[in-house]
Amino acid sequence: MSGEESRGRWQPPAWMVWLVAALCVGASWWSWHAVGKRDDDRTRVENRPLAAVPATVCGGLVRPDDVAALRDLRADGPLTEARLSLPTAAQPGLRCDVTGKSTVRVEALPLAEADPTWLQSFNAATVPSGVPAGLASERGAWVVVGCPGGDDRRFFARAVYAKPDGSLDMLLPHEVDAVEDTRAELAALARNTAAAVAERAGCGAVPPGPPPQVPYPPLRVDRAKPAADPACDRAADGLPTHDTWSDASGLQSQCSLHLVPPTGNGGGWLNQSISAFRGPLSGVGTRAAADLTAFRSTDPVRWVRYRTEAVCGDVPVSWIVHQESYGTVDAPNADDAGRRAYQRFLDYQRTTAGCRLVSGEGSGR
Repeated sequence: MSGEESRGRWQPPAWMVWLVAALCVGASWWSWHAVGKRDDDRTRVENRPLAAVPATVCGGLVRPDDVAALRDLRADGPLTEARLSLPTAAQPGLRCDVTGKSTVRVEALPLAEADPTWLQSFNAATVPSGVPAGLASERGAWVVVGCPGGDDRRFFARAVYAKPDGSLDMLLPHEVDAVEDTRAELAALARNTAAAVAERAGCGAVPPGPPPQVPYPPLRVDRAKPAADPACDRAADGLPTHDTWSDASGLQSQCSLHLVPPTGNGGGWLNQSISAFRGPLSGVGTRAAADLTAFRSTDPVRWVRYRTEAVCGDVPVSWIVHQESYGTVDAPNADDAGRRAYQRFLDYQRTTAGCRLVSGEGSGR
């Protein structure tokens, strides 16, 4: 290389070379420290003395061994429990909190009494083996079990890490790797509790089966968007936007219609969602058939509008339609638009998908 070429070529100053090298070393140290901290957190849980589990938990409906398996729950101090509701002849449901380092809420009740949104609460989940139907995530699991011996009743249970108000205590994406993978343990807790509550309700002894297993890795599996949902496309005809999702079990999906989309300047919005529950999940929350206000919420305002039972092929299906609004919505024709959208959805299911509609209910706000 000639001297002129050497002089014309830019050379970084020495201080810049040292700065880049320091930044690379710092980034490497931070990455190593973050991984090491997660490992240290897990090691501390494994090496820390664990709280003893009472011989009777939640009125004898929760197995002590299932609680003992949640080592992270037992890592700080003694365990306490709050029996919020025990099964009675009039109300055959259990709600119980077990609190240690955190709180795990256990709920079990007939599937017809369960809030359908409980089945939709996991943004990411995998299907545990060894259960009739269920999902398990890093913060909770739900299962559905049936009665043996020809009894067609089904029972639902969930075991979730909960906030004080009972809502799911979600993790941020970067926090997932810092917790133990307890999906199988939560699924076992939910399944065994559902079986115990079912037996208490006169269902008979549900066979225990092998412990539930979940794929590992990955810990997180995002909700899937179906390649196509022609029924949802038909319902959305003429509406601003819509989207769909289905969960890992393939037993539930949702068509979300944006009747009044957000304006971006502080205005309100109004959505309508058509949730499908198939096979062993059909019939969830049927008490909403008698009282469509049974599963209301206020933030955002959410209410059930319609419910339809159907059979598609030989598979029973429940479609539950709810609307959700936030802020002030100035759209006097939105209710009629939602009704017509659901009618288009049902027309497609009946005439094109070959579904037979068994029953249906509808209500205003």
